[in-house]
Amino acid sequence: MNWGYQLEASSASFRMVSGSIGYEAGGFWTGNISSLVLGLTIRPVPGINLSSGYTHSKVTAENSGFNTNLFQLDLGLDFTPDISFSSNIQFDDVSDILGSNTRFRWIITPGTDIYCVYNHNWLNNSTLNRRLFTIQQGAIMKIIYNYRF
Repeated sequence: MNWGYQLEASSASFRMVSGSIGYEAGGFWTGNISSLVLGLTIRPVPGINLSSGYTHSKVTAENSGFNTNLFQLDLGLDFTPDISFSSNIQFDDVSDILGSNTRFRWIITPGTDIYCVYNHNWLNNSTLNRRLFTIQQGAIMKIIYNYRF
């Protein structure tokens, strides 16, 4: 059984600029994990959300442990209540992978949606004399149709 606790402070999320800070700690397999989490969101105009985040985690376990830093950038665009675009980019310094997830959503009618998603991951490996090279990419389209009778 694991234990855990979390402390968090944040400003009102509906404001043009908002932020948060948090600390969490708990059990992690045979050891412990503690994380400091920082977030900042900017909404310059209605329908545009720009967010960034940083998480520093320290993991300690029997005979081992590591520290990791995770950086995130998010973009959200709401063109209409029914059409939206979002993109998430993140990097962590343990796996050295830069990843992106981009999604387009169109709600045609309630219960009938079209999603287009594209994912791309790059490995940061200076030993191969290539700073970033593609290790995975893919696209998918999902159509949900709801027939009511």
